[in-house]
This record gives sequence, structure tokens and C-alpha cells, in this order.
Amino acid sequence: MDELIQAILKSYGVIGLLILTPVIAVVFLWKDNVRLNNELRALVKEFSEKIDDMGKRVVASQEKRVDDSHSITSQLVEMISEHTASAKETATALDRVGDMVSMLNAQFNGIQMPPRQRGAGGG
Repeated sequence: MDELIQAILKSYGVIGLLILTPVIAVVFLWKDNVRLNNELRALVKEFSEKIDDMGKRVVASQEKRVDDSHSITSQLVEMISEHTASAKETATALDRVGDMVSMLNAQFNGIQMPPRQRGAGGG
């Protein structure tokens, strides 16, 4: 490299060096650009792997949330159906108790009342 610079200096003088400096700068910039691009590719590869791992964790947690909400929903449906069944049984039992109390009141008062018929009133 030194020989080339000295040959240009002898042939063209300082003007030759001024003409050659942009070419040398371009070569150095090109080499630095290649180095930076290689570093950037390595960083992109590293971070893309990290982002993929994070995405997989997010997907796994989303699936877990969906499974949890599904199990909670099914438990709620079971609880509501049990509550509805017990409420229906309670209403039936209270209806029978009311009929019996009415019959007992009627017997104590000396009046015989026939038992109430079901199905007509929606009970």
C-alpha cells in the first residue's frame, strides 16, 4: 500500500493523493459497511429467536387462559343447573307444604277443602 501511495505521489504529486483519497475512503467505508451488515444480521437472528420464544410463551399462556375460562364456564353451568333443580324442588316442596297447611286449617275450622289441582296454574 505504501508503494502505491509513493508511486502516485511521484507520478501525480499531491493532486494524485487528493484524487486517490475518495477511492480509499470508499474501500474503507465498504469494508465497514460489510462488517456492520454482518453484525446486524447476527443481532436480527438473535432477537428473532428471542421474539419467537416470547411469542410461543404468549400463545401458551393464551391457550391456558382459554382452557381456564372453559373450565370455569362449565363449572358455572353445572352450578346454575344444580341451583335450578334445587329451586324447582324447593318450590314443589313449598307448594305441598302450603297445600297441607291449607288442608289442616280447613280441618281445624271444620271445612273440608279438596286438594288443589296442579298443572293449570303453571306451578
